[in-house]
Amino acid sequence: MAPPAADARLEEQAGTLYGLYERKAKAFRTALISVMSLITIILTLVFYPYVTFRGERYALETAQEKNDKALAEAEWVSAETASQLEAYRRAMQDDFRRMSDLGPDALQEAAAAHARVLAGIRRALDADPEAAAWLARARAGEDPPQDLRRRHAELRQGRREPCFWLAGEAWLRCALKEAAAEADSPLVREFERGRVTELRRELFGDLAVALAALRDSFAAYLLSGETTWRFDARAVAAGMSERHRILLRVNSDDWTQQLEIPGRLKAQAERYAALYLQLLEAHERFVIETANRLREEQRNLEKEKARIAGELEVIAGKLEGLKRLQDIETPFGTLPVGINELVLLFPVLVAAGFMLMAALYVESLELRQEYRLLTRLTDPGGEILPDRRVALIAPLWIDPLKPLPHRVYRGFILGLPVLAFAGAIWLLAGNRLLTGPFIREARLNEVIYFGLYIASTLTIVEGLRRIARALGQHAVKEKAEAAPEHSGADPDAP
Repeated sequence: MAPPAADARLEEQAGTLYGLYERKAKAFRTALISVMSLITIILTLVFYPYVTFRGERYALETAQEKNDKALAEAEWVSAETASQLEAYRRAMQDDFRRMSDLGPDALQEAAAAHARVLAGIRRALDADPEAAAWLARARAGEDPPQDLRRRHAELRQGRREPCFWLAGEAWLRCALKEAAAEADSPLVREFERGRVTELRRELFGDLAVALAALRDSFAAYLLSGETTWRFDARAVAAGMSERHRILLRVNSDDWTQQLEIPGRLKAQAERYAALYLQLLEAHERFVIETANRLREEQRNLEKEKARIAGELEVIAGKLEGLKRLQDIETPFGTLPVGINELVLLFPVLVAAGFMLMAALYVESLELRQEYRLLTRLTDPGGEILPDRRVALIAPLWIDPLKPLPHRVYRGFILGLPVLAFAGAIWLLAGNRLLTGPFIREARLNEVIYFGLYIASTLTIVEGLRRIARALGQHAVKEKAEAAPEHSGADPDAP
């Protein structure tokens, strides 16, 4: 048993330690209340609404920029569509007229005149067997050999007419092919000239391909000399848009099958013109529908522009109202920063507050542990001051002497600043406030803010490490103190 003088000194030291503990514990409670109040006030009244409003404003401004571009393009497309539709209608009316006149009957007079001219040339070349042989086998678009042209002036004419050296049915077929090509040449030129835009491809690309396939098939048939024209209308329709195919099938089933058109040349020419005009009629309806759709899209974009402008005006009013909250009275005084700086520095303040609480808690824990050890020197069995009474007279926020559920929920509360720090960084990044004009509007360079955020993260980690280490050391001392009791030995035995 210790002498009375030693007991008095131990009690005096215990009282001193308890006084130090009490001051630290009081400082911790003050820091806890102040930091939590600061985080709650700034987070709920300023940080969260301001950050989300700014994020919404950036999102709306981005959407407005995209909408303005889309609207400008839609206005141009709408005007361009109307212009092209008018040009298309004029060209199509001319095409209707030319296709209606297409056929062998319109070429009969020209055929007779050409036969007379060609007969005269043949009579002039009867004396030259080589020239007569060439005339007999001449094909469309072929010119006489150069040596024959040098010997006979008659062979120098007709070089710009691909059908000139043909006669009879062959000339008629070739001339009909040329007439068909000439009939749609103004339409082709109208929509092939100038710049090729996406709109032009959308409106007239499929039509140009379909007309070319139809024209090439008819031309190949005419030059082949066969009596049946075979045209795969299904393949041509398959290359067009779904809307084109629907419009083609409205008035005709021709485009769902492979056509075989026998008979006289006149009937086949009429069928070619009918197929050609079906393509034009369906395409005109397609262009009109497209123009209406584009005008509707333009109206929708104009409505969207008005909606975004209204929302931006509302958010601008809310942001202006929040700016009046930047002079916030806190336990530390009025913060001398603007609202942008307050928002950007909020994670740094949270990290600093958490580090302050962690340091005070660790110091309180260490002082309370020393106080408890001193009491055990005069009360080894804890009969006068058991752990339950020590926890009552010298409580800790996270008290190792308390049950586990108590320690868990208190630890969660102490860790709320860590969650607030992580959430603040996430909100700033998610609302694009760490890049772009917002951070550039702040007083400090963005590199300084990123450096502060890294330092704050390290500060948070260090605070958690200190708390974990202090609790771990407390547990080790508890085990060391309890070891003699569990072994059954008398600690005072020699």
